[in-house]
Amino acid sequence: MENVKTVRLLRIRYIVGLGLIALLVTGSYLTKQRVIADQRNFAELINLAGHQSGLAHRIAYFSLEMITTDNDENFQNARGQVGRTITKMEQAQETLLNGSVARGIPLIRNENLQALYFDESVGLNITLERFLKNAEAVYRSDIGALGTDSYEFVYLTTYGSNILEPMMDSAVAEYQKISRESILRIEKFELSIWLGALLLLMFEALFIFRPLENRIRNVISRLQARLASSNRPVSNLSRHGKRPNRRAKPKASFSPL
Repeated sequence: MENVKTVRLLRIRYIVGLGLIALLVTGSYLTKQRVIADQRNFAELINLAGHQSGLAHRIAYFSLEMITTDNDENFQNARGQVGRTITKMEQAQETLLNGSVARGIPLIRNENLQALYFDESVGLNITLERFLKNAEAVYRSDIGALGTDSYEFVYLTTYGSNILEPMMDSAVAEYQKISRESILRIEKFELSIWLGALLLLMFEALFIFRPLENRIRNVISRLQARLASSNRPVSNLSRHGKRPNRRAKPKASFSPL
């Protein structure tokens, strides 16, 4: 009965140990998957924020084409480019502010981004709205209606490069900072999983495999003792030249006739 209890206890211990190792391995796998997903999302988010500056320059360039050309075909082509770029900037801004489930882009917001985007006087959100409002005015203008000294065009070319671009670069830098901080947190979590695995292996060595080893040694010692005790009488008889008694065969008797 004692042997059965010991075996059962050891079985429970190693099942618990293996289960904990399985949990740690699963946690490590899920953490790596999260790292990959987060970095993919952050990469797309940073790329989207960085692309805003290029779109602003694109609007300024084709606005210049609209204002300076006297060819109706070139004017219509430039207008189409301005309209499509305005739409892209609006969609990108919507994604940056609210995230996108369809594209797998999370909503990222901290105090710095909150102040950068939503400051009532010089926030990036209101600044971009003013920029797009003037771009829309250029887009809706007729050929020859605006000149290079018009307020809308001057606003796009000067404000876009001098104010809007540095603010967009600041937003990109903040997204990159958040991404690095996320990586550091996950690295610390990975380190804790690794340390937990080492502690678990030490626990198994002390409380599972060491008792199991002692148990096996005791069993082997008892088996060796039994074998030694069973072989001892045979060896003593062989040393004294004695052999086991055998039943004597009956002698044949003859009766006279």
